[in-house]
Amino acid sequence: NHSFDTNSIVVYHQQNDVVVNTGVATMATVRIFDIRGRLLVEKKAINASETRINAGTTNQVLLVQVTTTDGLVGLKKVIN
Repeated sequence: NHSFDTNSIVVYHQQNDVVVNTGVATMATVRIFDIRGRLLVEKKAINASETRINAGTTNQVLLVQVTTTDGLVGLKKVIN
């Protein structure tokens, strides 16, 4: 049983993509919200520890919510 928390989530940019990496944890779903809580992007059935999501190029704060296949949830704030 691996511990999973916000520190397990690494989020960075590559071109126009947001890359989300959870190390040893396998992601089921990633949701990206704006700072007001509106859902911008949802990606399901990832089944990997890394995924890329095109979140546009607007300069804003994004909230990246990761749900693992074990049902654990972590939230990371990132400046897009």
